Amino acid sequence: MSQPLTCIQPMTFIWNRLRRASRHGFDLWLCTLMVLPLLSQAQDSEAPTVLPTTNATPAQPMSWGTGFVVSEGYVLTALHVVKGRTSVLIGPVGHNPVGQPRWVLAQVLQTDAALDLALLKARIELPPLPLYPGMQVPLGLEVSVIGYPQPRIQGMSKKITQGIINGYRNENSNNTDSGFMQISAEVSQGNSGGPVLGPDGTVVGMVQRKLNSAKIAERTQDLLVNVNYALRSSLLIQFLQTTPATIRQQNLSLSTVLRPYQLYEQTQGSVVSIIARGGSPAAEPKTTP
Repeated sequence: MSQPLTCIQPMTFIWNRLRRASRHGFDLWLCTLMVLPLLSQAQDSEAPTVLPTTNATPAQPMSWGTGFVVSEGYVLTALHVVKGRTSVLIGPVGHNPVGQPRWVLAQVLQTDAALDLALLKARIELPPLPLYPGMQVPLGLEVSVIGYPQPRIQGMSKKITQGIINGYRNENSNNTDSGFMQISAEVSQGNSGGPVLGPDGTVVGMVQRKLNSAKIAERTQDLLVNVNYALRSSLLIQFLQTTPATIRQQNLSLSTVLRPYQLYEQTQGSVVSIIARGGSPAAEPKTTP
């Protein structure tokens, strides 16, 4: 194992090292994530920026998740991805003139702790995704999840997984609707805040939780897999209507069924990675019934 970096090096030198590493079989974005703790936030929260190299704190904590554009300049994500952090970056959003991936500082504009939602504001020009306003989504509907699961392990590129809506989750105490749908599309840490898409590309929910299969197996000797939970899009809309974001609502077209590669190509440009640094991370969201 190589020794940890102990000094900050000029940006050009760092990127040249990263490119050389990628040519020798290392994932460029994975290498980038290893360097991110050495790079500090810019002073101008509005200016698009490549991660700068000044005032870095290598011991600074970092968390990551996924978000998606809901209106020009606005990104929606899960609150637990950014809560307690001092700087938030979204990207990669294109490249700068010298070909380096561009990350943009974002402002946490508005939050809802009960719904675990956060609206970020950033200077970006990416297309927004439409949201389904219905209170109920058909059970058995095919859904897709796009996001950045476990980027330190799987690399810093978008992944798409597919499944169905298995059911709705009710609270055990009084059997009331919790607002969560159970989905079978595979998700991991890093998917939090990402969109759950219907077969026509409309957002029907947001990834927020997953069952802790290991703990359940210890308790019941029964291994449950791909039991994941998404907050319904009607509640996303409810939150967004209290914010400055101008959202687009769209009914599901059950007659339009895009193939996975078509759906990915249609929607992936609106999905971004979120890296949050500094401060203290939020408590993990509930993962067990």
